[in-house]
Amino acid sequence: MVPWKIAFSYYDETLGKDTVFKAPIGTPVYNEFWSGMLKDFTADPLNDSRFTSWPAGDTYQVYPGPLGSIRFEKLIEGIQDFEKIAILRKEYSSNNQTDKLRALEDALKTIDLKKLNAGNAGEMVAKVKKVINE
Repeated sequence: MVPWKIAFSYYDETLGKDTVFKAPIGTPVYNEFWSGMLKDFTADPLNDSRFTSWPAGDTYQVYPGPLGSIRFEKLIEGIQDFEKIAILRKEYSSNNQTDKLRALEDALKTIDLKKLNAGNAGEMVAKVKKVINE
């Protein structure tokens, strides 16, 4: 199976708070999550990927065969950004670059899941990417 721990943060409107879904590697929940995402396709997913009431492709990270998806590419991009942020934090701290560290932390604070209804996730991410790619 996929060799990393799943931990998704999301804003639960019913509870009115941020919630985290976690599934440790090897647990049935972990295996079920990845198995479904990697092998459960509609009859003809390359031509019609709608699944019951879900929009086309909403259930897929990858498609059958050697085909990725925009969702999968964005997942990879997010993992790379996460790792780069960790590297930059360590580098800025080790080299006493407090201005750069403060700018990074300030940029990260602008990402607020509760503001997504009134804002644009792409704009939030673009602001952070500008800082981490300087």
